[in-house]
Amino acid sequence: MIYVNCLNVSEIDEAGYEKLYAKVSDERKQRAERYRSPEDARRCVLAEVLLRFSLKEACGYSEQIVTQYHEHGKPFIKNPENFAYNISHSGEWVLVAYTYDASGTVKDAKVGVDVEKIREFTNCEKLTIRFFAEEEQEYIFSVKNDAEKAARFTEIWTLKESYLKYLGCGLSQSLESFAVDAASGQIRDVSGNLVADVRARSFALGEEYYFSVCSDDDEITTRVIPVEAL
Repeated sequence: MIYVNCLNVSEIDEAGYEKLYAKVSDERKQRAERYRSPEDARRCVLAEVLLRFSLKEACGYSEQIVTQYHEHGKPFIKNPENFAYNISHSGEWVLVAYTYDASGTVKDAKVGVDVEKIREFTNCEKLTIRFFAEEEQEYIFSVKNDAEKAARFTEIWTLKESYLKYLGCGLSQSLESFAVDAASGQIRDVSGNLVADVRARSFALGEEYYFSVCSDDDEITTRVIPVEAL
């Protein structure tokens, strides 16, 4: 089972944020300080808050988080080893997708998640042509309304990003090196070969956002976490 916890950061006032800020690791605070935008710094901090909530929810783990990184920069937590997760944030939302099994059978499990706000399609058209496969472009351009094109662009973009984040390969694999079918979630390489046992699925989040989850698990549970639960 993949769980996706979603936090609307716009619902957290300054006093509430200060209380949550005090809970995060020094590493996270230092990382947040490197952001030029206060909004980005805020999302960075709240991402660890939501991760800590998810860890406690999954396995009762409430110790200080020590983050380590794979070769291409994908973060992971060494203990507990059977907790696999990925984080994404955009605009008002921070998301943590995770899977956990007390038996340890998900030690090598992977998950990727990406959330994006829908933008004006005039800002996305060139990206569509440059980075998307022919079938992905057809899916977007098959509708006439620019608002619907923008929504479909965001859907495809998050599907593709979630797959790259699932792989944990950073920029070593390009967006144009594979294609995702929005309806089935199936992924094919440039030769048209199906990537077995992996699917990416997209979901609307309110009226202005899409998020996608990529994993080898077909069961996905999503929920919005109330601020008071943190």
